[in-house]
Order: sequence, then C-alpha cells, then structure tokens
Amino acid sequence: MPKVLITGVSGYIGSWCMQKALEAGYDVVGTVRDPDSKKCGFLKEAMEGKSAKISPKAATKLKLVKADLLDGDEAWSKLFDTEGNIDYVLHTASPYFAKEPADPNDYIRPACQGTESVLKAAVSHNVKNVVVTSSVAAVWDPMVNKKKYTAQDWSDTAAQTSYGKSKTLAEQKAWTIVKDTKVGLSTVLPMMVIGPTLYSDKDLIGGFESGGLCVKFMTGKLPMVPSLKFGISDVRDVAEVHVRALQTPGAMNQRFITATQPYWMKDIAAMFSEKKPELKIPTRQMPSCLVHCLAFCSPDMKRMKTRVDIDYSVDNSPLKEVLGLQLTPERDTILEMMNDMIELGAAPASR
Repeated sequence: MPKVLITGVSGYIGSWCMQKALEAGYDVVGTVRDPDSKKCGFLKEAMEGKSAKISPKAATKLKLVKADLLDGDEAWSKLFDTEGNIDYVLHTASPYFAKEPADPNDYIRPACQGTESVLKAAVSHNVKNVVVTSSVAAVWDPMVNKKKYTAQDWSDTAAQTSYGKSKTLAEQKAWTIVKDTKVGLSTVLPMMVIGPTLYSDKDLIGGFESGGLCVKFMTGKLPMVPSLKFGISDVRDVAEVHVRALQTPGAMNQRFITATQPYWMKDIAAMFSEKKPELKIPTRQMPSCLVHCLAFCSPDMKRMKTRVDIDYSVDNSPLKEVLGLQLTPERDTILEMMNDMIELGAAPASR
C-alpha cells in the first residue's frame, strides 16, 4: 500500500489526518518530537489496539518516529532515507502557543525552517505529492469589509501577528520549493477548527486553540464574545481534504479554503447554547468600543481589534468542485465536540 509521512501526527489536525489516512488504506509514518511523551499516549494506545476512537489499523499500519521542525535539512533527508519509499507527505506540524510569544521567531523560525526541510526532503526523494496545512491567516490580513476571500488572496505579512506571519511565510516557502519540480503541492486553509478529538487525555485540550475556546464556552468563562466573524472548519473535514488531495486529479497546485461561510461569534455561541441548554452558555456580544479599550492592556484584544465588525465571506467552492466534499453541518460539529469534551472530563455535562 502507499506510504504517507505525516508530520506532527500527535496534533489535533495531524491525528485526524492519520485517522483518515489509515481508513483509506495508507501505511502511516508519523513524526513527533518525543514518542515517549504524554502527548503521544493516545497514539501508543492505538498501536497496542487499546483505543476506542482510533482505527484498529493503527496496530499494524502506524509507526512513530522522532523528529523536530528545527532538526535541519540533513536530519529530515536522513529520516526519508531510513523510512524508505515514502509516496506522499502531509505536513501538518507547526508551532502554536496559547499566547503571543515575546519573540516572533518562536513561531516563524520553526514554521519556515521546518517546512523548508520537509519539502526539500520530499523533492530530493521523489515524493509524488505533498499537502501542507496552512491557514486562512495566509489569506485575509489586513481584513477588508465586505470582501470575498479566495485562494488567489495572500496576506500582507506587515499587517500580521507572529502566528499569522508564520503561516503565510511557511506556505509561501512551500510553493517556492516545489516550483519547477515534479512534486505536486496542495495547501489546506482552515479557519476555526472544531469537532471531536481522538484524545484519551483531557490535558491535551490546551494544546490547540479551539479546544480551549470550546471549554470556555461550556464552562461559562466567556460572558461576552467580540463582534468577530469566523467560518467553522470541522477537523474531520480538514483531515479529509488533506487525504483526498493526495490522489485527486486536479487537486495539485490548489489552495483549499476549508471552512463554512463565516458566522458572527455570538451566533456560534448561540449554536453551542442551543445544543446544550443545560450549560447556560452566554451568547451576549461585547460592545466594539470595549474591545478597543481593552486592546490597550490585553494582547489578545489588541490582535482582535482590527477584525472587529468586519463582515466578509470566503470561496470554498473548490472543496466540492475538485474534491467532491460536502462540509459537515456546523451544528453537528459543535454537538460532537461538546460531547467529546464532556466524555474526556474537560467540561461539565451541566451547570
């Protein structure tokens, strides 16, 4: 069977890419920084046939290897040599911090250098196709009111936070490296990624932004939400796009915005409330003037203020036209994520 290398396989998106790849019949080599870390426990359980969430194929078709985004070109090339006959690559690994780091290079350096090392190794080892996890952050900065964002749009890095800049520069690096080679490239650009996890440990929820957001909704720690718009990206759809893009004719050289049409945050909060009324989830919208006031003392609010009250849409039509994918209904995504948070013990069943 074809072999796919998935970087960052212990991550929220990376683990779902693994799941979809296993279900599709691929042999999976997954990179992690430390195979013996607590973060990889749920993968080890799957490899031992003890996971209730992950495909039983993990017992025979999943292998974990140690690798870091900053290991360098030579180390990544050696990894490809050691594993041998890698047909495809899903590059999902990228740094994430709960707060803006003091040094922007904490984001930018590993994102860009890691992408460069992985893509160079893929090219030199004649990999057929690569799919890179990017973000709508690579498309929409600075945001423009009433604009419809498409795959042809690129962010201006001068207007970005360090996270947004890391995603934009890393994706641009990927396109530069495969240019004039035989390696096909697709990129996936999700927005607010939510949906159930494959985790068995609630402590891993803090490792991805939307997990923390969901728990805040469910525990009432967001008494008000800012006037921001976000599309919903079901994590399973995001992973499905990665895997379908590997072998779908016409998918190469495409950027796929993988999100529903955007909703105001208060409407997203209302969907959470609708699915679990027993949690008494607040749905009030924060006055925009308050966001601007708080921006003087809160880094999070400072990042938000340029997006407050911006109305926009996205072109996600290539998902259906090229990949034949119909996005999961938003309310199904929200309900299944909430149920997963409750099952993990990360959020209460009622309040």
